[in-house]
Amino acid sequence: MSNKRQPSSATNHAQSGVALISMLLIFALVVILVAAAAKRDSLMIRRISQQLQHSGATHYALTGEILARQRLAEDWRAQQSTGAGGSQSNDSQSSDHLGEPWAEPQTLALQTGQVRVQLRDLHSCFNLNNLIATTNTEQSEEDEEAEPSKATGSLNSAYLSRLKRLLDEQELDIDKSELLEPLIDWLDADTSAQGGGIEQAPAGHNANANRPLEHISELAIFTNLPAAQQVNLYQQLCVLPLDASAKASTINPNTASAELLSSWEKGLDGAAIIAGREAEELGYTSNEHFLSHKSNAGIALQTGDFNVHSDYFEAIIQADFSTQSRYLVSRLYRDPNNGEITTLARHYGYNSGYSDSYDNSHNGSHNNGYNDSPSQQSLTHHTTEQ
Repeated sequence: MSNKRQPSSATNHAQSGVALISMLLIFALVVILVAAAAKRDSLMIRRISQQLQHSGATHYALTGEILARQRLAEDWRAQQSTGAGGSQSNDSQSSDHLGEPWAEPQTLALQTGQVRVQLRDLHSCFNLNNLIATTNTEQSEEDEEAEPSKATGSLNSAYLSRLKRLLDEQELDIDKSELLEPLIDWLDADTSAQGGGIEQAPAGHNANANRPLEHISELAIFTNLPAAQQVNLYQQLCVLPLDASAKASTINPNTASAELLSSWEKGLDGAAIIAGREAEELGYTSNEHFLSHKSNAGIALQTGDFNVHSDYFEAIIQADFSTQSRYLVSRLYRDPNNGEITTLARHYGYNSGYSDSYDNSHNGSHNNGYNDSPSQQSLTHHTTEQ
């Protein structure tokens, strides 16, 4: 008989238990590793999906800009056709007014979303850079009360008076001097802060003083208004570049608001001017038509201040792609000589304040929903289209 001992039943059970635990630990480790990999893959897929949607929304927004450019180009070609001997029935294209196709909101339905476009005439608002324009600086009798600027740079006192009257019509939580003093000091040529002015942008604002404004959002450097007041104010104001001679930009009486028109000269009735343009199917068809209209009777208007043809426009675009929306505001210039369309700047954002961008009435107080933010990405891009 052999003396070799056989393993006990207890030992066999213990070894089996260790093996089972080891297998469970390995299985748990595999599950953890697989779950972690799946989570990483899920996050990567989600990230890629968001990037694709972001890219898609951006391309949709650029599609909206192309639509806006096409409308402006078509409008210019129609004007040239009319000017070359078009019939009176086509004279609606001889001037820019709110009854034309370019002024109507447009929606383009696409496979995975839609693009909505609204064009705004930038000659329908007060150009803040006109405050330092070198032309039309003579002071009328009605503007004798205008306070001289404390700045040593060139200030157009006539435009300052007009801006003061325009601000008087706005419901703001601040006194107009709290906006005007820093704005004037920011624009003037000297580098010394005067009174309540500033010469350096606060932290978080990328802008430089002692030069014309580049974008309306620079006003946020001087004021901190509630969102609703900011939107209303930005609908009355805009920023356009000055030409090489620093000539002041004009306003279009066919698109300007009643508040802006009334602020232009004392005694001028903006509501009457709008009633006059609405009484005509084609609006004011020429500068002479507007200047000689009965709504201006007894008011000495400078002919160089007005033009029924517009060169600068703003395309306000909302692009919806899948679950993401992107907003783009493109500043466009249409050369009056050859009709070429140039994209001067683009400002991207996600601001839901653009939801009213497409409400366009023809009563002179139209809401363009302009609610650009200084935090939006901005670039300058020059392209042409004819």
